[in-house]
Formats: sequence, C-alpha cells, structure tokens
Amino acid sequence: MFCRSVFGVLACIICAVLPVQAQGGSTASRDEGETRVIIAGFIPKVWPAGLFAALYFVSGTLHWIHYFRTGRPRYMLTLTISMYTMALGFIFRIVYALGDNIYSIAWFVLQSTFILLSPCAFIALDYVLLSKLSESLGEDVTKDCLFIRSSIIVKVFVWSDVVTFDVQANGAGLTATPRIAHIGSIIAMVGLILQIISFVLFTALLFRFGLRARSHHPGIWRIGAGGSGWRELGPYKVTPFHDWRVLWGLVCFTTITIVIRCIFRIVEYGQGDRGYLVLHEGYSHLLDSLPLWISMTLYALLWPHRLVPVAGTASSGSSYAMQPINGEGKGLIH
Repeated sequence: MFCRSVFGVLACIICAVLPVQAQGGSTASRDEGETRVIIAGFIPKVWPAGLFAALYFVSGTLHWIHYFRTGRPRYMLTLTISMYTMALGFIFRIVYALGDNIYSIAWFVLQSTFILLSPCAFIALDYVLLSKLSESLGEDVTKDCLFIRSSIIVKVFVWSDVVTFDVQANGAGLTATPRIAHIGSIIAMVGLILQIISFVLFTALLFRFGLRARSHHPGIWRIGAGGSGWRELGPYKVTPFHDWRVLWGLVCFTTITIVIRCIFRIVEYGQGDRGYLVLHEGYSHLLDSLPLWISMTLYALLWPHRLVPVAGTASSGSSYAMQPINGEGKGLIH
C-alpha cells in the first residue's frame, strides 16, 4: 500500500511537470520608447515553482524534525538548511515571474543562484556520509575498502566543491547581463564539468567501498541482514537501525540522481543562454528539481544519524549514531 501510494504521487508529479514549457515567446518589451529585455529569455510559469517550493519546504521541515529529535547532529545541517534554500530559490522564481520583475537582474540572479547552487550542499552531505559510514564499520574495514583515508575524504571533495561552487556562482551571475550572458553560460558549464568529474570519482569510491566490503568482509556485510530494509523507513522514525547497507544503498541512489542533474545542467549551459533546454523549463523540473527532491527526501525516511555502527566513534552519552552495536551484532562480525 505504501509503495503504491508513493509511486502514485511520483506519477502525478511527473505527469504535471512534463508538459510545462516557458510561457511567452518574446524576449523584449518596449516601454516609453525603451526596449527592455526579459533577462531569462522567457517568463517562467508560477505553478511549477510553487509546487517545488512546497515540496522542498515540507521535506526540509521533516529533516528539521529529525534533526532536533536525534541529538542535533551538526553534519546534517547541510541538508536541513539547503532544502530550505532550494525552496527559497523557487519562491524567488515566483517573484521573478510576476509583473516587471522579469526585467530585473536582481530577482533573476537570486532565483537562478539559489536553485543552481543549493544542490552543492546535497553533494557535500554525501561526502560526509561516506566518511562517517566507513568509520562506523571500524578502522580495518576503512583501510581495506577505501582508496584514501576517511578523514580526508570530506576535505578533498568539499574543497573541490568550493572551487566549482565559486566558478558556477560567477557564471550564474554573468548570465544576468545580456551582453555577456553567453560567457556566463560557458563559465557555469566549466564549473559543472569540474564538479561532475569530481563527483564521478567520489561515486566510484562509494561503490567500490560497498562492493569490497561485501566481498572481503562478509561478516560486516551481513550485519542487520535477515530483516526487511523497508521496515527501517519512516518519516517520523527515530529508532536506531543496524543494517548499514540500507544507508549505503541510499547514498548510492542519491549520487546517481546528482550525476543525472549535473549532466543535464552541462547540456543546458552548453546550448547557450537562449538554448532549447533553457527556454523549456519543464526539462529543468523533470531532470533537476524532481530527482534531487526525491533523493534528498529519502533521507527523511531513513535519517542517517539513526545508524548504529559497528565501531563506536562518538561519545558514549549519545543514544544514536556512532555508538557500538550490542553484543548480538558484534557476534555477527566474528
């Protein structure tokens, strides 16, 4: 019943988004003898932006509920805050689409920057989760299954994101000026290409980690086996769970959606500031906003901080993640 309901909702969203196209074919308007250019090249439709603003806000609220109920894990702030900034980006998009705001560089930059850059925080969360997930399985597993030390995973990939973030932000800002919009698109595309190269390397590291743990450490791999992964899911569940493979699989799924999003954005910017994908916003909703919302919302169903690891790496005062599992779980290792 739950699965049918979820798939039904997703089907409705996809059917609603598919026909969405930018309204208005004119890119300029004459007012009092002066030609004013519509910055985006089209007038965005309000209802898709309103839909995604609501979806990201609701999912973000669920994340905040988990955050306060599970000891306020600081590393999850990247998700809780970025879900709201994404929703804010769509609110700015609504404001931009109203009245004379379509000629406003300020409103265009606000909506495009928030929507383009908020997913960078989603990516950073996956970096943190792989590091914590590997550490939760113990030092021996971490050394054997990762190319690099878990302590520098976040540093290497987050700094890579910081650089690509800055490049994308500068490119997005330049697209607001018609005379250099094409240059801005190229700069943003370069930032996206660098980002996807970095993220593909991370994705390979993530998949290798799980597959190597399965083949070289079968005892660790079987921890939590025997139960249904679906039982761990729930929008309000805060009970600890032991099957780390469910969380690993979820992180793998989110990386796939992020790669899809990056490829779409590269193609979009590659077509220029007045390309087909840019002027048909339905593709942006279908290949960017929707996949990211689905993948990041799944963290509300399986809050990562609920995981009880094999090796304790946090203070014993916490009743949630980074604590040793019970004797039964330890027996599975041996």
